[in-house]
This record gives sequence, C-alpha cells and structure tokens, in this order.
Amino acid sequence: MKKQKNPIFTESYGTRLGFSRDRLALAIVLALAGVQVAQAAEEKLEEVTITGSRVRVTNGMETPNPVTVVTMDELSVTSPTTLIEGMAELPQFSGSATTTNTLGFFTSPGAGSLSLRGLQGKRTLTLLNTRRVVSSTIYGGPDINMFPEQMMKSVETVTGGASAAYGTDAVSGAVNFILDTKFKGYKGSVQYGENYNGDNGNYKVSLNGGWDLNEKSHLLLSFAKFHEDGIFSRDGYDWYKGNGLLTNPSPTAGQTPDNPLRLPYPKVISRNTSYDSVITFPAASNLGVWNVDQSGTATPFVVGSAFDANFHSVANGGSGTDNGTDQVTAFQPETGSKSLFGYWDYDVTDNLNVFAQMMHGEETINSRNNGGLFGPGRSFVINSGNPFIPANIQKLMTDNKVANVTVGYVGTVNNISKGAYTTQDTIMNSFTTGFNYKIKSDGFLDGWSVDGYVQQGKNSVQARQRGGIRVDRIYLAVDAVTDAAGKTVCNVTKVSGGLYPDCVPYNPFGRNSASAAAADWVTGFDPNISVTTQGWLPNGQRIPYSYLGTEEKKRIIDLSQDVWELSANGDIYKGFGAGAVSMALGYAWRNEKFIQKVQASQGNPSADPGVFPVAANNAALGIRGVPGSQSAN
Repeated sequence: MKKQKNPIFTESYGTRLGFSRDRLALAIVLALAGVQVAQAAEEKLEEVTITGSRVRVTNGMETPNPVTVVTMDELSVTSPTTLIEGMAELPQFSGSATTTNTLGFFTSPGAGSLSLRGLQGKRTLTLLNTRRVVSSTIYGGPDINMFPEQMMKSVETVTGGASAAYGTDAVSGAVNFILDTKFKGYKGSVQYGENYNGDNGNYKVSLNGGWDLNEKSHLLLSFAKFHEDGIFSRDGYDWYKGNGLLTNPSPTAGQTPDNPLRLPYPKVISRNTSYDSVITFPAASNLGVWNVDQSGTATPFVVGSAFDANFHSVANGGSGTDNGTDQVTAFQPETGSKSLFGYWDYDVTDNLNVFAQMMHGEETINSRNNGGLFGPGRSFVINSGNPFIPANIQKLMTDNKVANVTVGYVGTVNNISKGAYTTQDTIMNSFTTGFNYKIKSDGFLDGWSVDGYVQQGKNSVQARQRGGIRVDRIYLAVDAVTDAAGKTVCNVTKVSGGLYPDCVPYNPFGRNSASAAAADWVTGFDPNISVTTQGWLPNGQRIPYSYLGTEEKKRIIDLSQDVWELSANGDIYKGFGAGAVSMALGYAWRNEKFIQKVQASQGNPSADPGVFPVAANNAALGIRGVPGSQSAN
C-alpha cells in the first residue's frame, strides 16, 4: 500500500494570513523590507472575497474571520481517490459522508456531503465559488464529488461567524471551493489503484481544458469518471479483531455495579443471536441458554473470557458467531461517478462581466445486505411441538413443561440474505448565470462591486433494496407445526386455512436448514401488482399515491433548489489611519423543496407511517409469537 504524506494547509486567525511552507520565507523577507515594499506587493494582489464574509479585501492581512485554506494538490496527496475522501482526512471534516457510511436505505445523507465539526451537512454550508449548489439528499448538503476537482484552486473553510453572512445553514461554518476561472490550456489525469490485498480496485480519469474564445470571452470544460470496487468480505484481513468494550469480569478499584469498568477485548460477539440461532429458555426453568451450530445441533452456550448482558469475548473460547463476517456492509461499497462541468464568461465592458455555468453529475453506490437480525425485541418465539426444534431441546421443553423459548437469529447468504443488496443512484443538474460589475465614478460608490446570480438545481435520488425481510411473513413462517397428515406447515395455515394458504415454514436452526422456498416466501415482494396508498404531507394531510409493485423496495426523492442573489460591497470611508471602513449589503432569495416516495410490495407497507404490517397475535387465526414492537399489539 502506498504511504501517504500528511497534508499541508494554512490557517489565518483574525488579521493574520497563513502561508504554506514554500512561501513562508518570502513572507518574512517582504515583512522585513518595509512598508513601501509591502504596499507595492499589495497593489498586485487580486481582489477577493473571504469566505464567511461579504466584504472584499485586497490584502489577506485583513481577513475578518478565521479561515483555513487547503490547496487541491495537498488534498490529492491526502487521498488520491475522491474529493470527499480527501476532505474527510482533515480533522474538522471527520465523519463526513464518504461512500463507506452513507447507504442506509432511509437515512442516507448521500456520498460527498461535508460535516463540519460533526454538525452534519444541513448545518454546513458548502459553496462553489461563493455560490450555493443543490443538496444531494434530504439529509445533507451537495455532493462535492460532482465538483470539477481539477478546475479548482483551493478550498476555504470558516468555522465562526458564517451564519451571520449566509444564514442558518452555515451554523457550523462555510466551505468554499474556489474555481480557477482564468485557467488556460489542457490538463488531465489517469490513475489506478488497489489495496495490499488485491481488493478495492479503483480508477479515475479526468479531462480538462480552458480557452480564450476571443479577447472578451473565456470557456472552461471538465469531465471526470471514477469507479471503485467494493469490499464485502473480511477474508484476508487479519487485522480485523472485532474489538469491543465489555464489563471487566474481575472487580477492580473504582468499579461498582452502578459504575462498571469497561475494557476493550478482541472478538466481541453477541450472546443473543447467531447465524445458526441462540435458544434462551425462560428464566424460571433454570435451563439457561443454548447454542445451535451449523448442522442444527444444540449445546449449552459457553460464555467467553469477558462478558456483559448482550455481548461476550470469544478470544479464549465461547459460543456464538461473528455476525458481521457473512456479508460485510461496512468496509467499502462499490461506487462510481461521472461529472461534466462547463463555465463561460464574457466581458461586456471593462467593468461588466457576465457568466454562465453548467454542472451534470451521476453517482451510483452498491452495497450488500445481511439477512436481518432477530434479537432482543424482535426475537422469534418458538413453541413446543415445532418440528424444527432440535430433538434435545424439545425433550427439555417436554420434560420441564416449557411452553416456548425465544430464539435469536441472523440471516446469511445461505438463506434470507441471498441476493440481497441496496443500490442508490443520484443524478444532479445545476445551471447558474450571473454578472460582476465594478463601479467606476467620482462619487461615493467609486470602487464598489455589484454581483448577482440566478441558480436552478435539481437532484433525483433513487434507492433500491432487494432481499429485505418481510416482517409481515417471517413470524408466521417460523411458527411451524405438524398437521393431521404429518406434514410440516405454518400454524396460521393449519388454524385458519385460506388466510395465508401459501405460507412456507421456515427453519431457523442451522446455517443451511431453511429451504429455498421458505427463504423466498419471507423475502419476496409481489411484482406487477397495483398498489394505492396514502402519502403524508408535513401538515398531516394525506394524498393518494399509486404505483405498480416490483421485486425491489424503492425510495424515490426529487429535490430542487432555486436561488437568486444580489449583493454590493465597497468602502464607505477611507480616512482612518488604521484602514478603510467597508460595507456589504445584499438580498438573497432561496426556495428549496423535495418530495419523497416509497414503493413497497403489496402487503408490506412498513414504510407508511402509522401502519403496522404484521398482523396482531390472534389465537383464532393461528397468529402467535409476534413481538409487540412489530405489530399493532
């Protein structure tokens, strides 16, 4: 694996301007040369707007807010893959939405959403050349992976005072990606990489150009494509130890029942659930907890070297399975993106410049799903007489008059997580046009700048999930009995006949015990069936929504952002020895809206608020063992 260097970045506080290392010596020389040299150098500086302020300055020594500046070269050294990966390496952006932590079906903030100081994307204002960009999902800010990375000069971050200048979405601060709008020539890159284990192959290609179309007009074009293979197995990664905090089993100084000392232990796994089932007898029976192995054989559960109520360490022996090894979702999903950027400006006069900007981006993230975890609060209730119960467990239940046991279970690729995946596709389009005008007159407004822009952005997000558990069926399927003909059937089928005539009994005891038909019944949706439901609006109003069901559960989001802004700034008095008094004023209007639609199969409307898709326990119908948290009980 290639060793990365630490990034070099500069910070300025108050009226100080930071310099990168290669410019520090030059800054010291200029400072010692005297005021006249400094003034001469200042006259050559381009006028800039400091992020977090609307006031333009020509001298970085006058920065009104603490600003951190990172160049694009420094970011590429930090992480040569995606822009968000590079930004997330900086301490202030730790926890930002990279591709490894963004694919919750209902909670995804979208890859590329920055979280400044841990306050999430909706409180981190992300700008492109001081202008807003449409958000990537309802939870976060824009996807910075869609930004033209090689067309940018630097990234400025301000963490204080930005909300006063930009609004409440800048509570944690503002991050401004500065474009090099004067770039001329061509540049591109092609790269490939993989990790030391031969996994996670990735490539990135970009082509960029800048041209003067004539003396007054300039054009920028940028195209980039990126792809990264996912990692869905821990095989070959011997560094994975499954470390976790457990209560120290040996009391030490300062440890009390109300203040237990928790220490790190390797190979920490669940005491309640496993890929092959963990059986827990009622406490009054004194029969304890039993572990089931892959073949379906049950033996007394052995607790490892350290433990607490729900977990234990199996580093030195113990029962259970590491429930994250079957299909890893947290390492690295498969991801890919494409982006196209264009920028054109035209000098109408020496004082007036107009511009237009276009952005198009596409991103896909693919991950795998586990089969669902049925532990505390969701455990199966298995009744005596269930033909799937291991023989020695059934004997204990019969001899001790135990009516039922609870079973903790996690699905695998052998059964209910076979072919399970989650995919999220995002398509973004953004169009911006505006102007920059410099006032030149003999009056009060001489030297003032007037800027304005109009921006319209749209983002379409579609998340698709396949292989998810149908909670309206799984509890019925595990409640198996023997009918009069000696056939294993679902209890609900035996009792109520036609209510669920197609129910297929599911065997949770052992890795390969469940039949393919049973796995299909508890995971399969009902395609090509018309579904009509009631959508919810924020005011509580409900509106009809109809769609045709498919094999996938879908979450469809359409976001839009319309912005126009007009601002002016300049000096209002220059007579003070300490410097001029400047003013900035303006008006901004912004309209953001989104609509989210969820499409589930008929009979599984679990995404509809207030609806419990699992039938309540009903002895007359043969429905039993359904946890209250999963039904209307």
